[in-house]
Amino acid sequence: MSIRGIAVTLLVLVLTTTSARADEPAPTQTDFYTWQIMLVDAAAVGLFVGGFAWGKSADRGYERPLGGALIATAGVGLWLGGPYGVHRVHDHPDAVMSFVARLVLPLGAGAIAGTAIRTCECGEHDEVIALAMLTGAGVAVIYDWVWLARSEVPVPYVAPVSGGNVVGVVTRF
Repeated sequence: MSIRGIAVTLLVLVLTTTSARADEPAPTQTDFYTWQIMLVDAAAVGLFVGGFAWGKSADRGYERPLGGALIATAGVGLWLGGPYGVHRVHDHPDAVMSFVARLVLPLGAGAIAGTAIRTCECGEHDEVIALAMLTGAGVAVIYDWVWLARSEVPVPYVAPVSGGNVVGVVTRF
């Protein structure tokens, strides 16, 4: 083969080949499930308040402070772990952040408030610490509802496929 033939062959190969490129990422949409976490939080607060009220009824002559404490503790446990379970059901990669935020923010706020007022002679230490912990819990809940309660899910799509007939459906149940 002559040099001219080789040059023509190389030119044809260069002009007809395409460069390799990566497939485009699959389209996704954001799935918000804040309402599910709100339901779990409402149940947790209901258990806590109900248990607290039931335990306080011992002041009226009823003997059930232990039952009230157990119910209130179940409410706190549901408030800490329930949203973590909802995030895990939705395959959220940062599900543990819900549990950590709900544990660390109230305890940290209470510790900071307790440290700040320990030299105070005002006599209202418990109320200030409880208010700080309640504020930390509120911040944790808002963080969970607004930032964590979303996940990226694939969008169902139909695309042509070269080289044969292929039919498929991609969705999430």
